[in-house]
Amino acid sequence: MSIIEYLAGRIFILNLYQFDFEEFLLFKDPGLYSILEQQKNKLAITGSEVILPDISDSISQKINLFYEEFGIYGGYPRVVIAKNNNEKIEVLKNIYSIFFLREVKEILKIAEDFKLTKLIKALALQIGSQIDYQNLGILADFNFLQTKTNLNLLEKTFITKSIQPFFKNKSTELVKNPKIYFMDTGFRNIVIQSFQKFSDRTDKGALLENIIFCELTKDGFNLNYWRTKSQAEVDLIAEKNQTIIPVEVKSHLAKTTSTRSMFNFIKKYNTQVALTFSDNLIGQKTIDGKKLIFLPFWLGIPDNITGSSQIS
Repeated sequence: MSIIEYLAGRIFILNLYQFDFEEFLLFKDPGLYSILEQQKNKLAITGSEVILPDISDSISQKINLFYEEFGIYGGYPRVVIAKNNNEKIEVLKNIYSIFFLREVKEILKIAEDFKLTKLIKALALQIGSQIDYQNLGILADFNFLQTKTNLNLLEKTFITKSIQPFFKNKSTELVKNPKIYFMDTGFRNIVIQSFQKFSDRTDKGALLENIIFCELTKDGFNLNYWRTKSQAEVDLIAEKNQTIIPVEVKSHLAKTTSTRSMFNFIKKYNTQVALTFSDNLIGQKTIDGKKLIFLPFWLGIPDNITGSSQIS
């Protein structure tokens, strides 16, 4: 939600998001939160050096369990403080039915909310994928203009958020169709009634990418994705302070290896640092002077990262 505050002729718009993972962990296990903060403070990625944290397997496994809970049920405060998973699901049902199906419908005077329900379910089933306006319209029985209007509605009410392609060359890179993510993965999962563990999910990769998207958004990064007409793709391009960082999200990695698409992006844009997130791997590799950094999902992008290419 947004809060607008007026001070002496100035307007401040504050976005109040759901809990991020650190806030979630602080509530769940303050001791483990302190360990995570200590490790994050050690992390440094600059043009001259890379200092990576040293986290034991036992600590990593404990944090991963909480990260899985966070990813499945989301960060709404009332959901986080629920006593058990059944209560979490019940709270999410109420958020969905009361906030989305009732309040949003009434405030925006939507007559055909069943169509909007079909649209949001279609989006929930294809998070992290490029959207096809025509296909979405067919699924929800909206025309093209109605589809775009209702997608904008979902973004204005902080249910979803779209990101555009990152491009410099229109002839070789995609410049149109956005990707859409949900601003809370618990909300997304109640839409499709799916609360299985990561190990049992067919959408694990897409869900993890959505979680990373949410966390980077809350951290103030502007996000895009990169894809060429020859199908080379990087999941997320994170930008802050005029610095770009390509980001890949992998469910699991056993060794420090990256995709050809990531190498293509690094070469094309002279990016000095690239990040790959997975469940446990911490490491680095240098290729042609470029630093490939591998971190667990829950470490995020450090504030002191430097050395990536500048946006011109």
